[in-house]
Amino acid sequence: MPVARSMLISHASPSHSIAVSAVVRPSPRLSALLFLMAAALLASAAVIHSKADTAFDLVLVSVCAIAGCALSLFPLLRRNSCRIDVTGIGQIRLVDTSPEADAGSTGQSTCSGEVVQLLRDSTFWSSLMVLRLQSGSGRIAVLVILPDSMDRGAFHALSVARRWVAARQFSSKAKSFDPFQQSD
Repeated sequence: MPVARSMLISHASPSHSIAVSAVVRPSPRLSALLFLMAAALLASAAVIHSKADTAFDLVLVSVCAIAGCALSLFPLLRRNSCRIDVTGIGQIRLVDTSPEADAGSTGQSTCSGEVVQLLRDSTFWSSLMVLRLQSGSGRIAVLVILPDSMDRGAFHALSVARRWVAARQFSSKAKSFDPFQQSD
């Protein structure tokens, strides 16, 4: 079983940083939940269709059926694993890997990847991370990470690292923004 490898790096200042590298695979739990929701939508469409007597009912059947079909295909769209590297200074790098990659934590790599920045509207809960990451070219990648997307230790290490990056990144932006500052 892979072990999460993270290290705490001390600088001359009192601040600390966390470096971690973790392979993130598509969550089987999220795929199952999406398939169940699609099945519920398709079953709703069938029940409504059997009792449809107005135009609104037929529109509702169509919407449920289209949403159910689209939702059932969604887990199949993103079947690639990726590796997310957080350096000791808080830089985040996203690297695409194969679907067969080991879900867990890996050593820091020298492989090139895309440097990305954590966006403010990312969501962090204890058992769910929705990371919105923007590259230098402006492309936005969304990673939905559940605990079954990697081993438990890697999930915890990545959670700690993204909290550190978010606190550091967003507090520096808040300090640099002064709405009452007078322009010259």
